[in-house]
Amino acid sequence: MSASEIIEAVLAAGGVLVLKGSRIHYQVPSQAAPLLNELRRHKPDVLYLLRQDERRKACCHLLPFLGKRVWSQAGPGKLLLVEDYITVALEDGTKMRLYDPTTVIPYA
Repeated sequence: MSASEIIEAVLAAGGVLVLKGSRIHYQVPSQAAPLLNELRRHKPDVLYLLRQDERRKACCHLLPFLGKRVWSQAGPGKLLLVEDYITVALEDGTKMRLYDPTTVIPYA
């Protein structure tokens, strides 16, 4: 099983996976208990996928502001791209890639 298949199987069985630092907290129904060995075996890959998902969710609040003015740590600009990172075109024409969505603030 791949890491993404393990995550999907745990969620499909009604389980929950929560990332806390470098640890994965989980709750799984008894019928999904055999998945825990797979989860442990693929822990680095599962951690990576859970972190990616966490970053995507953290950036979602910025989607309505695509193409609009924002304030970033490097100054004002225009929001160009929101994925698992954020791209802002600054007023001087340079583009900046940011990985922390809390550093981008929409404004009118």
